[in-house]
Amino acid sequence: MSNAALRWAFHLEMRDPSAKAVLIALADHANEQWTCWPSVARLCRFTALGERTVQRALRRLSADGKITLHDRHGQSRLVTLVADDTPSQRHPCPVTVTPTPVTVTPEPSITPIEPPGDSHARCSEARGTRLAPDWRPGPAERAYAHERGLDPDLLAEEFRTYWCAVPGARGRKLDWGATFRNRCLQRAGRAPITQRADGVAAAAERVLRRRGLDLA
Repeated sequence: MSNAALRWAFHLEMRDPSAKAVLIALADHANEQWTCWPSVARLCRFTALGERTVQRALRRLSADGKITLHDRHGQSRLVTLVADDTPSQRHPCPVTVTPTPVTVTPEPSITPIEPPGDSHARCSEARGTRLAPDWRPGPAERAYAHERGLDPDLLAEEFRTYWCAVPGARGRKLDWGATFRNRCLQRAGRAPITQRADGVAAAAERVLRRRGLDLA
């Protein structure tokens, strides 16, 4: 099972919720080479969609270049998910190139002199900061959540619990207010896919969280 394929499918923007649900189902069955071979019946059980809807979604994904389908005699079709970072595209066939010797005259390097103190400030700013355990959304963030029908206090508690547990550089952000607003958009925009694709996107999110992957 490929975490990268599942994360790619979950974040991919698509207008067709049925095709999105089937793509997430394929990604959940994919191996590290982004290939899988689930039957149509299994995809129907996973997505709670009808057989004709699943078949139509597979044709749509194939036409859009998101997957390639390979028929196998007496077996279910082999499916390969296609993205910019698939293993097949990350590791192209090796090509032997004979380098041509080039004589290069090195130029004297010039090291810019920075004012004292500026370098440390810029470095700290680029790294961002971790979320404080007692962080609370400000008036602007609370209003932003209310406008989208969300409880800012409940969302803030989940927000703190998640981000305080994220280790290393992934747990640093330059603007926590903007990160909170982004989480509001995710929560507000999740309902249509969940309702129309029978909770497949929500199930995929739970899988990603269980594997410790970052959704923000």
